[in-house]
Formats: sequence, structure tokens, C-alpha cells
Amino acid sequence: MVAHARFEYDGGRSKILFNQHDKFNMGPKTGTSTKTKECPRADELSPFSGIAFAGGDILVRLNETDTAPMCQVLKRIGSAPGNETSVEAEKMIEFSKRCGPVGEYKRRIAESWSIPMFTGGLDWVSNDGETIWVETDQTGPEGVLVEVTKAKWELSKDCWTQGCECEQTKSPRVRIGLYILGALMFLGLSWDFIRFYVFGIREETEEERKERKEKKRAEKEKKKEEKKKEKKERKEKEAKENGGEGGGEGGETAKEGEGEPKSGSSSADGDEGEGETKKEEEKKDK
Repeated sequence: MVAHARFEYDGGRSKILFNQHDKFNMGPKTGTSTKTKECPRADELSPFSGIAFAGGDILVRLNETDTAPMCQVLKRIGSAPGNETSVEAEKMIEFSKRCGPVGEYKRRIAESWSIPMFTGGLDWVSNDGETIWVETDQTGPEGVLVEVTKAKWELSKDCWTQGCECEQTKSPRVRIGLYILGALMFLGLSWDFIRFYVFGIREETEEERKERKEKKRAEKEKKKEEKKKEKKERKEKEAKENGGEGGGEGGETAKEGEGEPKSGSSSADGDEGEGETKKEEEKKDK
């Protein structure tokens, strides 16, 4: 049997300093993998015939005959009133996340109400038909005793994903905004209706008509003046540009003109010389 020694780059210093393997150690990392804690078995009992969730609140229906559009908001629950025997509803959400997948905490509250009660260390019923103390926004701080039954559990299990017909789960903010917008539109139409049929259409007076016409005329004249001003500026600019080019051409022509008379005078002098030579030749012949 051959024993293979494990080679360590740091000479085992990482174990002494950190008590674990580091990136310089070729050995595999050791450690225990974290596992999700398993939840206790549910007893299929519930104190509420309907459960829903909206805006961080737990909405409940206390009995099977509750058909009100607005569900009650759960405040506290426990075996009896008091801080030692009951907890706030927000704590129940925290207790439901202590076991099982975190994303299924709503299902554990709606379908397995006993699980958050057990994980939170609260007293829970042992048989069908026993009661538990509950406080909601409608019962007040004194609260009420609610019967825990399997029939309620079946009702809440079937309807909690659809909101159990609670009005709070049907986008209340959007509907309130639409109602306000509709009311404002109705008020505006009502005011127009009253102003039209009670006061009628007010005819325009001659003075107002004259003022309106004068305003239009003044606006037109103003636009015309602006256009004229733009045209004038454009022409002046073009004239300046063309004037510079014309000045250069005029200078050249003037220089040429000065040279032309000189050529003319030289031709005249040549003609006079030719006339004198002819006269001299005629004298010799005589």
C-alpha cells in the first residue's frame, strides 16, 4: 500500500494563521454546506376562512359567512392578548421564513398556519374546533376569539392565490386615481354645461372686435417690417461683397485706359515725321 503525501506550497502556514486552506494550497476546500431547515408537518387547520396579501399586510376573513368586500387587516395573533402570548402580524411573516424555501412563505401562512406558529414558539391548538385570539383593524385592541377548523383551512387554501375576493388586492391605488380623474372630468363638463345653458354664448362687442382686428393688423405689419429689414440687410451685405470685387476690376481698367493715350500720341508723331520726309523728297525733285 502506497501513501501519497500532499504537497503544500505555503508549508502549512495557512492552517496555522487561518485554520483553513487558501488559494496557495492545492488541497480541496473544506466546509459544511448550508441546508434549508425543514418545516414541521402542517395540521391542516386555520382560524381564517380567507387569507390574502396586499402591501405587506395579511388580509383575513374570520368566518365562512364573511362576504364583505373589504377584508380585515391582521394586527396580532396568539393564545391570549398580551405581548407574551401574542405577536404582531409582521412577525408571522418572519417566522414563516425560518424554514423551507424563502419564496414560499406566503404559501406556508395561507395553507399551513401552524408552521409559523411553531417556528415562532407560540401556542397552537391541538384539535379541530379550539379557539385562538386574534386582533384586526376592525376588532380593536381587545380582539376576538376565533374558532380554528379544517373547513376554514380548505376555503383559505382554495382562494388565497386569487385574493379571496378582498377589495384591497384589486389595485386600489390605480382605481382611486381613476376615480379622481373621472370626477374632475365630470366637474369640468358640468361647469361647461351650466355656463352654456345658463349664461349662454356671450357675443363679441364692437370694441373687442376692433381690438382683435388691430392686434392682427399690428402683428402682420410687424412681420412685414421684419421681412423688409432682413431683405435690406441681405442686399447691403451682397453690395459690400460685390463692391470689393468691382473696385479691383475698375482699377485694372483705369490703368489700361491711362496707357492707351500714350500709344495714340506715338502714332501721331510717326505720321508727322512721314509728312516731313515726303516734302523734302519733293523739293529735291524740283
